[in-house]
Amino acid sequence: MQGSSSALLKNAAAMDSLADVCSDIKAAISDKPNLLVHEGGILREGYSEQVDRLRNVRDKGHQADNRDGGRRARAHGHKAPQDRL
Repeated sequence: MQGSSSALLKNAAAMDSLADVCSDIKAAISDKPNLLVHEGGILREGYSEQVDRLRNVRDKGHQADNRDGGRRARAHGHKAPQDRL
């Protein structure tokens, strides 16, 4: 029994603590995330530029994502918001 305990302790000491992963998760998760995932707000503001942009579009509407003057929409064959008037 003692042999298996020492082998287990040896293997445990050699395992990666994943401290870098823990640090990344702590940096990403909001200080006060919503309890229900579908409500959003899990990721910290500023963690991801893309998530921040999408959050801004969700909260303020399509005009928040119209910073390029509609060039992106027209490049993909869509009408820009100002072209729809």
